[in-house]
Amino acid sequence: MAVITKKDEKVVAVIAAMANPDDIEEFKVKFQDMFPSDYARIVKTYLDEERKDKKDKGHPMPNPDTYLSNMYKVAIKKMRENK
Repeated sequence: MAVITKKDEKVVAVIAAMANPDDIEEFKVKFQDMFPSDYARIVKTYLDEERKDKKDKGHPMPNPDTYLSNMYKVAIKKMRENK
């Protein structure tokens, strides 16, 4: 199950609402402001994965800050390829 539903649409909406689309930090803040329930779901999923990791082997879910950075980087790359 996806952590965020309609992630691509939401990321595009956040980037469109940004003053500087090249600022990854602004993206993180704006995403949290525009979609607080989705951000809460990211954090909850991360914490659930951390709790399940009994042997400190790690898990596939990056921390929430990295998760948002990855979403931004993938979206920007797609947008630049489609131009």
